[in-house]
Amino acid sequence: MKELLFVTWNQNKVNEAQMYLPWYKVNKAWVNVPEIQTVNVMEVVKAKLESAFNQTQKPCFVMDASLVIEWMCNKNILEKSFPWALIKDVFHICEIKISLKL
Repeated sequence: MKELLFVTWNQNKVNEAQMYLPWYKVNKAWVNVPEIQTVNVMEVVKAKLESAFNQTQKPCFVMDASLVIEWMCNKNILEKSFPWALIKDVFHICEIKISLKL
């Protein structure tokens, strides 16, 4: 069975990756990778992946997420999708605004 190296501190992500990739053995590497603050999720992933590879010296993968609301973005420019890679911040702001309205 082929093996994949997943760089994450989150065991739930490892379990999920193993569930979706049953033909691989998903191994985890718990190393510190940067959480850069940018609206471009590709830049976030690139920074994580470069750091992960530099620390492990092995091919590996990382995970990050963003939320894209199609009607709020120019479909040809990923950087302008909303709300970008800073989704936790956006949800926090939305939660505050909803709380204030209540």
